[in-house]
Amino acid sequence: MNRRYIGILFIVLGLLAILLIIYFLFFFKNKKQEPAAPAAATKTVATSSIVVEPPKVFNLKPATQEELNEEGVLRLATSFAERFGSYSNHSNFQNMTDLELFMTERMKNWSIQYVKELKLKQTGAVNYFGITSKAITKKMTTFDNAGGKAKAVIQLQRREVGSGAAAASYGQSLEINLIKEGNAWKVDEARWGNKQQ
Repeated sequence: MNRRYIGILFIVLGLLAILLIIYFLFFFKNKKQEPAAPAAATKTVATSSIVVEPPKVFNLKPATQEELNEEGVLRLATSFAERFGSYSNHSNFQNMTDLELFMTERMKNWSIQYVKELKLKQTGAVNYFGITSKAITKKMTTFDNAGGKAKAVIQLQRREVGSGAAAASYGQSLEINLIKEGNAWKVDEARWGNKQQ
């Protein structure tokens, strides 16, 4: 009889152990899921608040038409200066002809004549020579939107490379005079400053 009670006791303890294991697995599984739900809700709320709050926080003042015009003219002068100051003797003066669209008739006539003179100086197969120019500072010195006149000074970092000589780097400013033709600003004159080593 003792054996019988011991056998029943082992069976009951085994069932209790199985029930406890099932209970703990179920209990811990639910407990792990509970924190995940509030975290997801918090993320959704945070994302919504980011979308809603910036218009209230930032008080952006729209630029006036004059500011946009001056900024646009300065950007035009800077792009023009970089292209005007970049050259390769193998590119057939493409930098100048590409810029004719942004030049007044007076500047375009000067450019055509200047390119003719440079072509006459070239002879046969010439060693490669090129200059690249990158704007480092830009400044609008005069801007008269109503009068249609503007002047900008662009400081360029220039680098000369030739097949026969070592590369040379220097700074040089380009003063650009622009005039307004209709609703478009065009370059009327460009003058190089002295090289700065």
